[in-house]
Amino acid sequence: MYGIALQADGKVMVGGAFTLVNNQNRPYITRLSNNTAAVQTLTVAADGTSITWTRSGSTVEVLRTKFEYSTDGINWIPLGNGVRSGTNWQLTGTSLPVGTSFFIRVRGFASGSGLYNGSTNTVELTQNFLL
Repeated sequence: MYGIALQADGKVMVGGAFTLVNNQNRPYITRLSNNTAAVQTLTVAADGTSITWTRSGSTVEVLRTKFEYSTDGINWIPLGNGVRSGTNWQLTGTSLPVGTSFFIRVRGFASGSGLYNGSTNTVELTQNFLL
């Protein structure tokens, strides 16, 4: 195996010096299925002071996260890096506007390894909120 990546939907991409997978012709690359779906949710405290990213199922394990804010879903303002809280990632000390619509985007960054170099992966979730 030369490389492996977990996709946002929980499927696994594998590359390597193989031609058969489960007796099917799959030269050098294949996509494997998981039987547990990747599930993720984004919640904002009612007073706008914290954001929590909850992830479960066959999701890639992220090493660090970034939270961002937008009023239009196009232009993004960094809010800060998340802190792991159990299986969740959380950003506290925010002062998000109550009574207006806005978007929150969180990005998780993961890294893996391969035969000749490392690989990286980004998992992202964007959601619209009205507090």
